[in-house]
Amino acid sequence: MMRSIALRLRTAPRRFPERLARFSTAMKTTSTDPLSLKVFEDLRDMKDAGTFKTERVIISPQRAKISVENRKEEVINMCANNYLGLSSDPELIEAAKEAMDTHGLGLSSVRFICGTQDIHKELEEKISNFHQTEDTILYPSCFDANAGFFETVLTKEDAIISDALNHASIIDGVRLCKAARFRFDHMCMKSLEENLVRPLPNQSPPPHTHTSHRDKLMMLTPQQSPAKEAGVSGILHLHTDTHATHNPAPARPC
Repeated sequence: MMRSIALRLRTAPRRFPERLARFSTAMKTTSTDPLSLKVFEDLRDMKDAGTFKTERVIISPQRAKISVENRKEEVINMCANNYLGLSSDPELIEAAKEAMDTHGLGLSSVRFICGTQDIHKELEEKISNFHQTEDTILYPSCFDANAGFFETVLTKEDAIISDALNHASIIDGVRLCKAARFRFDHMCMKSLEENLVRPLPNQSPPPHTHTSHRDKLMMLTPQQSPAKEAGVSGILHLHTDTHATHNPAPARPC
């Protein structure tokens, strides 16, 4: 069954003719659709503010130096996540071709319906053996992993203490769950310790004084957790490797 969706825009209907005249000139559009006008206004504001982004069209494999459209010289690519140079690794490319010959191109579904193949389980097993964990779940990116973790594991009985400058995928993932949320100053262990002993909503004493305390989840950049030093129990330390192929920086004084 198809459903219609009504959008409430910030602009009152009486202002549409006024905006239409302005945008017809500025954006060369004659559309009277309220949503189109709203989009045109946002695009114009982004261009005026210098925040409008255009795609950089790459015409070569991903690597340190790449070729782009409308430019003869190669440019240095300093904004990719290809830290280990795997995007153009000959062995991986050959392995991908072999996998397409044996398993086809694409899965035609998500994992839990009919998108799980033996090569997925084989890779998950190898990763589990390497990290000495009970099991592994593959995600196409750390962004997807962080989006899938918090809502699944945490409830309103939990709390999250997150670095103020955590990755956008962590921030978006946290927003999807019902846990209480706290932020500590970036890389500041003193600020973190203050949050560790902070009472949760509707809970007067600090959680570690209760035998049935709620759990808190910390998302840190440093490997070392200060929870033990702070005398707090019931802490789960989550370390995310979204951009962490390098050694984590030490905690800064604050």
